[in-house]
Amino acid sequence: MWRALIVLGLLAGCAPRAALMSAPSGLDLPTRSVFVTTQRDIDPDTRVLTSARSPQSRHMQIDITLPPNRPEGEVAFPFRKPDPETDMLVSDVTPFGTQRALITGIKRALSQSDEKRVQLYIHGYNNTFADGVLRTVQMAEDFDFNGVSAHYSWPSAGNALAYAFDRESIMASRSGLQDLIVALSGLTTKEFTVVAHSVGSDLLMEVLRDLAISGRRDVLDRLDGVVLISPDIDLDVFKAQATRIGKLPDPFIVIASPNDRALTVSARLTGQVSRVGSLGDSDELGAFDLLFLDVSGLSSGGDRLRHFTAASSPEAIRLIRQLSKTADALGRDAALRPGLIPGSVIRARQTTRIILGQP
Repeated sequence: MWRALIVLGLLAGCAPRAALMSAPSGLDLPTRSVFVTTQRDIDPDTRVLTSARSPQSRHMQIDITLPPNRPEGEVAFPFRKPDPETDMLVSDVTPFGTQRALITGIKRALSQSDEKRVQLYIHGYNNTFADGVLRTVQMAEDFDFNGVSAHYSWPSAGNALAYAFDRESIMASRSGLQDLIVALSGLTTKEFTVVAHSVGSDLLMEVLRDLAISGRRDVLDRLDGVVLISPDIDLDVFKAQATRIGKLPDPFIVIASPNDRALTVSARLTGQVSRVGSLGDSDELGAFDLLFLDVSGLSSGGDRLRHFTAASSPEAIRLIRQLSKTADALGRDAALRPGLIPGSVIRARQTTRIILGQP
């Protein structure tokens, strides 16, 4: 186990850590707003959000500048001397005292947006607060999302060696995320989708399961899509969660790769052969009505762990964007016809597997 943790630490240790830095005043660059709910506690001395768990949620709107020279697939991390031409910087922060105030802010943004859609992103393992906020912006920009972006920041330690802490943190964060999803489901929007990464996928599945158990089918039915990117979930646990949820939101998408090095380590730590996000095929998921996107044949971009290929690889971004636009224009069933999508289609009972980039 310790050897696996050390390998993961070495692989992740060279990756830059995001920081939120202020943009110069008077800067004339386009921005994206992110509506954030977090259960991270605040350091009483520095007033900075930390990895400590808080029993209460905090809400805010953060406006991030968009650098004109950012390569597609990259989160533009600012360092000691941030450059607005290459880095994502904070142009404004608006705190909300209550969840109701947050929802009012989202309603206002929806009334001004080109698309009446809300997309909620839940980050994964080993993420700082800034990691999740800037990743939300990067994905919205690269996937041409023109609705309202929201982000749920659960208290990850932001440390590659703190896997156990992170898994316990997601269990402590279920109520906070559930409250947020229930509130967002009450919005009158064309579409409300939820995207989760890594162990954040396990957190989301637990919340969807809890909603089903508590009879909140109305909330589940308001979800117009769920996307699990590299889900760090035990296969048997996922099956139990999905079975208890019942009818899954449509579309329900799992993005996976057997080349995922982070999930290979996770499997060793948990004594399993593989995780849902590292399955080589979708046969084990055949009982569930979902789309299984296999990105193993695509370049990983700058992601050495191959744990976020879907959002870090320009090739993957282009293919997923093409698939999404085809489905929006023609509908899901029509979009899966041979020749219309950027990959080969394999159907196993209720599950449809798409191997992206394969003719």
